[in-house]
Amino acid sequence: MADTRVHLMKNYIIQAVIDTFEQGLGPAGVKVALSKNWHFTVGELIYTDLWEEMDFFTAAELDELIVNLPSLEDVKNGSISLADLKSGRYDWQLVNEFKEIGIIWQ
Repeated sequence: MADTRVHLMKNYIIQAVIDTFEQGLGPAGVKVALSKNWHFTVGELIYTDLWEEMDFFTAAELDELIVNLPSLEDVKNGSISLADLKSGRYDWQLVNEFKEIGIIWQ
């Protein structure tokens, strides 16, 4: 396991993914900022200078943290149901490490 660990709130990040689908945008290009002080943000733009004092490490694309992240096309064509995503029936597969940073999902 990596020496550096970051705690991420699973429900917050999954809700952010669902929100992008509800807006008709999809999660492509959305990033999660990772910091050893347990700080993170979800958004399209992350300004690293704002994170320097919080020991900001890097930003990860959502598909780098969620192995089976659905695409906008998956939801639009119905191969993955938005109702399943919202109800919790979708089996989210989350990574435990990203660029030698351990991920602890809460």
